[in-house]
Amino acid sequence: MRAAIVVLLTTLTLAACGTTHKTVVVQPPPNSTTVVDQNGNAHVIERDR
Repeated sequence: MRAAIVVLLTTLTLAACGTTHKTVVVQPPPNSTTVVDQNGNAHVIERDR
């Protein structure tokens, strides 16, 4: 029981700390591909129609 409480408190503490990373939901146009570089830059590549 104590282990579960410790895990819960640790999880809540880490969640409360926050982060500088942002989550973005992208809906690219049809017939395209979204590529994310290792540094976090996203590029949408449209295929020829």
